[in-house]
Amino acid sequence: MLNILIRVEGSDKEFTSVLPLVRAILASSDDNRVNIITDECYKVPSEWMPKRCYVFNIPDDKKGTVFGVHHFAANLHDVFNVDYFVDFVNDFHSAFLGLNFKAKKKIGLQGGPKTYLYNISMEAFTGMFLDQKKLSVLQHIPEVKESAISYWEASPVKEFENAIIDLSSINDPIYKQRVLRLTEAFEDIKLFGYVPLEMDADFDHPELAEKLELFTIDKKEILENIERFQLVISDSMLFSQLAMMKGRRSFIILEEDQNIETWSQMSSTLGILKFEGHDLVKYGIDEEKEMRVLSELEDYIINYYNLRVEPS
Repeated sequence: MLNILIRVEGSDKEFTSVLPLVRAILASSDDNRVNIITDECYKVPSEWMPKRCYVFNIPDDKKGTVFGVHHFAANLHDVFNVDYFVDFVNDFHSAFLGLNFKAKKKIGLQGGPKTYLYNISMEAFTGMFLDQKKLSVLQHIPEVKESAISYWEASPVKEFENAIIDLSSINDPIYKQRVLRLTEAFEDIKLFGYVPLEMDADFDHPELAEKLELFTIDKKEILENIERFQLVISDSMLFSQLAMMKGRRSFIILEEDQNIETWSQMSSTLGILKFEGHDLVKYGIDEEKEMRVLSELEDYIINYYNLRVEPS
């Protein structure tokens, strides 16, 4: 049995990139456990993760001081008997976490005083892709064999009757206008709006109720219920990726100059919806198409597989 503690930044890109590493650790033994500590601002329910993986948030007022880190570790009673601490934040205070959790082995990048807080100081996390870089720490965790690493394939649905639009960011005026713009693109696909339970009491967007069938559900339960929908639209890379891995066709809302990550060990076929201001300007799956008229988006999604010859 291994108990592994991972410290990772609270961002979509960084958190999503550790998913293949988590899967490999858990696949290596049915007794292994993974604990992830991320920033206070980045809330990920443990229910979104595989069984035996748990997510904790370190408060902002704790992560930047030695005393704060010590106090946080001393009071997080759910994490104990840590075999390996893996530090992907790599500053002095994140390195100090491993010491406070009394991890038997602590892995991080060399450089500066924090080097002395690690048992294993790596020159760099190696690999072409971000998830590969995370997986490179396994060379220092011999209990997890290379055979435990497997490609995480997605098999999205091919027919679309309904779609769920994630309204977690709806209080951002730009995101709200983008959602309203997207509702104009769909006639045949029925649109639902997901309102996280914690937002329900203060949710006041009557114009959305005219465009979407709104529903409220606890954030930790949304992925368990995602199979009710065929299409997922969100501005969250993590939510979109996890929904896709559950067989949904996911599209992520981006700025025009943004690009999605390419992964080495999991499917990278998220659909893109690129906006300039309130206007949808590009879209596509494994490609970027210039938007001419808004109605072509729904046609593209519905006919996506019909327009491609699949190997027999």
